[in-house]
Amino acid sequence: MQRKIEEMSSQIKDTAVTNLSMEPEVRHLQEEIVQLANRQNDLKQKYAQMQSQLSGKVSLDGMLAVLQAATSESEEESESIAQAYMEADEGNEQIDQFVEAYMNKRIEYHLRKVKSEKMVGLVTNPNRSTMNSPPGAAQQPQLPPRQAMPSAYGYGGY
Repeated sequence: MQRKIEEMSSQIKDTAVTNLSMEPEVRHLQEEIVQLANRQNDLKQKYAQMQSQLSGKVSLDGMLAVLQAATSESEEESESIAQAYMEADEGNEQIDQFVEAYMNKRIEYHLRKVKSEKMVGLVTNPNRSTMNSPPGAAQQPQLPPRQAMPSAYGYGGY
């Protein structure tokens, strides 16, 4: 029985020595695991950031397409208003209505065109903001009040 105890004691000591000799390698591998886990977290964050940028770009592209279509539509509507006026033969009675409708459509068209051009800049270069105004600032330019101008026909129109 004593001999078995001595054999087991000897095996335990040998195992302990072997384990202690492997300790530096185990510590090195633990450090490597920590570094790899940190790298994995960094890559995961980078992936999430890139994914959100790409999804943002897709939605910007979609919004740009819609805005460009609306810009074209505004231009076509203003041209159809002008064409309808040119074809009408009712004289000065419709001038006020024409000027009002035409000017509103042209203003809408130009505002949409400017916004579309700014958005093109955002889509092509998302890191650089094309707007210099702070968020919440007025997006539409303030138009001066309309003043009546004398007319050669005695009409005090616009």
